[in-house]
Amino acid sequence: MPILNTLAETQNAVITDDAFGERVLLKPRHRGRIDPERADREIVGVLRTGPDKNSNLAGGLAQSWRATLASGVSEIAFDQHRYPDLDMRQGDELVALERPGTPWFKVEIRADRGAPRLVFELSEAAGVGSV
Repeated sequence: MPILNTLAETQNAVITDDAFGERVLLKPRHRGRIDPERADREIVGVLRTGPDKNSNLAGGLAQSWRATLASGVSEIAFDQHRYPDLDMRQGDELVALERPGTPWFKVEIRADRGAPRLVFELSEAAGVGSV
């Protein structure tokens, strides 16, 4: 059964990326500077963003409910089979090319145990320089 599960997961990843994926620009970094050994690369992944640091959920006029959310936490998932040579590392930056204002994100954690998906946890980045 593992082969069938992997096949179904792979097909699901392709369908998900085609439906919900967006273009992002990977900007490799090494110790906070441009990494000369790796070139910028445009890729497609499913980017999920959490509320920004200024988000505040409170219960209307009565203030009868509240919600606590982790602010600024985002993640991006890629199809491992579409990008077998993807070399994304902690500290690299991503630019969301299709979002208003082209926000920048910094790669924090790689979780590669969810085959066929590569999932990276992101934080907000300053977005220095041009895209």
